[in-house]
Amino acid sequence: MKKLILVLVILFGATLNVQAADLKNDAALTGVTNTNAVFDISPGGKRLLGQLNVIYKTYEQLVDFGHKPKFVLAFRGGATPFVTSGDRYVDSKDLRIKKLVQKKIEEFNKIGASMELCSIAADAKK
Repeated sequence: MKKLILVLVILFGATLNVQAADLKNDAALTGVTNTNAVFDISPGGKRLLGQLNVIYKTYEQLVDFGHKPKFVLAFRGGATPFVTSGDRYVDSKDLRIKKLVQKKIEEFNKIGASMELCSIAADAKK
């Protein structure tokens, strides 16, 4: 039984890899000349890091397509402590995640993304 399950997992995984490699979104962008996007980002912790990674991957894909995207990242709510300077607003268990978020923020700075922080959320943390 274990061998059967292993074989099915291998076959299913191979099928997914082939399908993922064949996916192209070029047709969806045909005729599009500009790419401007605003991202409303509110989760903190690992979800924030995951969301930033997806947004950055989207940027890279658009660049590969030949675009020069303009992105604005708007942080609010639970994301606020992870994008502010200093560590006093983040639990010690989340400091590793905050450092990873800060590295990703540096990558966004390098590509010229604009970043905004909700003043209400920032004031609430004082």
